[in-house]
Amino acid sequence: MNNKPLAFIDLDDTIFQTNRRIKPDGSFRVGSLDSKGNPLSFMTKKQQSFVDWLFTHADVVPVTARPIDGLSRVQLEFKHGAICSFGGTILDASGKVDAQWHEIQQERLETLKPLIQSMPDLLIENAKNLGDVRSWTVEENGLHLYSYVKQNNPKIGQMFLDQIVVNIPQNIKDNFYMHLNGNNLAV
Repeated sequence: MNNKPLAFIDLDDTIFQTNRRIKPDGSFRVGSLDSKGNPLSFMTKKQQSFVDWLFTHADVVPVTARPIDGLSRVQLEFKHGAICSFGGTILDASGKVDAQWHEIQQERLETLKPLIQSMPDLLIENAKNLGDVRSWTVEENGLHLYSYVKQNNPKIGQMFLDQIVVNIPQNIKDNFYMHLNGNNLAV
């Protein structure tokens, strides 16, 4: 019997961040890799201490916007499952997709599929007068889960993704959550 508490933890900008947000030095630990295998995110000494303590004293489950392939590039070993893609995918302790949750998601997303598939075009259209963006839909295990929009060449003080939210049609607002974090807007 395991007497450790179960800890759910966010990853990006919580226990590590990209070098766009911090300038890593020799004391930093790599938190994640990019799709080419290069270091992308880093942990400060304080973050490293917290992560080491947490993994020693708790069973840790990441809760992340990252899809499964993004989670696979995190340089930590999660042995108790994971919640990926804003909750669209749940992995069990062996790393397999939870079939029951997948079926629930599949049923609920079926009616929203046309809206999700058209979302990147809608987001780009809403940004037309604001600036240059890119947008795509995250698809995992055959499900269209959510869409992202990011500013191209974002500059501090010139972020405008919050203005896109204002112009999103009400039927989208009624059916989707919007998550804005810096240069990421997920719908």
